[in-house]
Amino acid sequence: MAYTTSEQRCDTQSASEPGDHFITDNVYCIRYADDFVVLHNTWEGIQRCKEAIQEWLKGMGLELKDAKTRFAHTLERKEECNGNVGFDFLGFTIRQYQVGKNWSKSHKSYKTIIRASKNSIATHYGNLAEILRKGQGRTVDQIIFALNPKIIGWTHYFNKVSSAETFHRLDHLLWWKILRWAKRRHSNKSAKWVVEKYFKPRGGRKYNVIGEKRTLRWHVKTPIERQRRLRKGVSPYDGNWSYWGTRKGAYIGLDTARGKLLKHQGGRCRHCRLFFTVEEKTEIHHEDGNHKNNRFNNLKLLHLICHDHVHGNISTARCTHDKSDITEEPCAGKLASTVLETSREG
Repeated sequence: MAYTTSEQRCDTQSASEPGDHFITDNVYCIRYADDFVVLHNTWEGIQRCKEAIQEWLKGMGLELKDAKTRFAHTLERKEECNGNVGFDFLGFTIRQYQVGKNWSKSHKSYKTIIRASKNSIATHYGNLAEILRKGQGRTVDQIIFALNPKIIGWTHYFNKVSSAETFHRLDHLLWWKILRWAKRRHSNKSAKWVVEKYFKPRGGRKYNVIGEKRTLRWHVKTPIERQRRLRKGVSPYDGNWSYWGTRKGAYIGLDTARGKLLKHQGGRCRHCRLFFTVEEKTEIHHEDGNHKNNRFNNLKLLHLICHDHVHGNISTARCTHDKSDITEEPCAGKLASTVLETSREG
């Protein structure tokens, strides 16, 4: 609530008159816990937003710390911003870059790239190196058991942005770190002997760290998945289980099996290939007919009427989801009944 108020104050100030001219550009405030970023396309607008926030914080006995307040331009080096280009927020570095003249003819003259910040990379690599430094007496399985959770957690946090180059770089550094750890354990052995003992080919990769029970999970094994934009006007609490189940594979009131199947099938019924809607009921279909076989590859999510159609329970009416000239629309008078209308005139 507090930072929502600060955003409203910024909006108010951006529409006021600073000096002799009028600022009408929009201001954007992105907040998370006690961190926030204010974006504006004019220097005057940023200054007025800062004054508004300082005035608002003063009423609560707080103030902005100069050491933690940073001004930056996302594209160019500006004197008023002390030459700062781009900014760090929640472990990410957000910055814009100029593009070539051929690209700018049909697109914008800049491109926004989001990466893991240098501080985040250094902290993560330091944690991995610390595990190896303290684990000189541990076995390979114990080292892998300690490294894997940190690698998986870190990569899943940054796999929504431009991180492929970062993942490769970290794997390269980690490989040499593990090699040094192994050579310290066998100081009287040659480097070739150490590599053959600890690094083995598997899964298309020449050097894998493999123990008796565990295998090291490299950073590049986590695929890059671009963040999909939310549909306009949606909210996790709007009851739209079809949209959120397809996007996240889980939703409030949606059981685990249906959520996973909904995401796996892309929100479509496997029988009629039409999208699920909030009003429609769903059924889990067992492909082999054995209801005790609940393996994921044996399950399909269908519309209720499509499920009946598959099992031959409809004799007098065909499946209303078949691709035909008839569409079904809710009746205006009673939500439980329907009105059939032809989709074409005549």
